Amino acid sequence: MKADAGSESPLARNARPITVLWALAMITWVGVVAPMLGLQIGVVTALKGVPAELWSVLTLGIGAYMPARSVDKIVPQMVGPKG
Repeated sequence: MKADAGSESPLARNARPITVLWALAMITWVGVVAPMLGLQIGVVTALKGVPAELWSVLTLGIGAYMPARSVDKIVPQMVGPKG
């Protein structure tokens, strides 16, 4: 997380916080706001209409990020210092 936060790339710096905020917003909408407004059935119906392929892309993207970051940290330790 420190490496992401200290990165010069705006995308690397903000990818994790954006993902967390998006997930929290979706959970809040589906679990709290929509039921309070009587919109829960419509929201759940809309979510069921999302193509399975799109969920797969989302799952793969987030799921692949975690092992990729682990490999990024472990490989340099296994290879040793450069130079």
